[in-house]
Amino acid sequence: MKPPTPGEFSPAHPSWRYWVPPVLMSLAILAVSGDLGASPNTLGILVWLFSDFLAFSSEALDLLHGILRKAGHFMAYGICAFLWFRAFAFYHPRRLAANAALALGVSLLLALLDEGHQFWVSSRSGSLGDVALDMAGAAFLVLLATLRKKQVPKQTGGSCSSPS
Repeated sequence: MKPPTPGEFSPAHPSWRYWVPPVLMSLAILAVSGDLGASPNTLGILVWLFSDFLAFSSEALDLLHGILRKAGHFMAYGICAFLWFRAFAFYHPRRLAANAALALGVSLLLALLDEGHQFWVSSRSGSLGDVALDMAGAAFLVLLATLRKKQVPKQTGGSCSSPS
């Protein structure tokens, strides 16, 4: 099979593999936006994971829980933005700034939807601070991806052997 042409979308070509991960990650973020991702539920998971072999005071457990929840925001949106950047870069590999802006735009929209939804869920509370944290994670990973993409040498056709 010939290599995929940027912009070509067909089940026979792997381009769909660039789009499925960011869509699934976005849906996963929205899935935990409601009661499923509420603090009592995530605290219960933390207690279940650590209660058999670590003894935490209530205060230490609350602190660890808060740190892990905020780190989760940062990482989830960072990974999601990276996946969107990767998908956009498949279509326009030379437009790094545009791809980064699109990935960050999708991430901002997702963060606003997430926090807006939480505002209306009784077990959650929407927060602009969380939107800022989400966007910090998104910007961080997109920046790393952009810098990495600039460093990767362009592949040219020809043999794989090195010159003598």
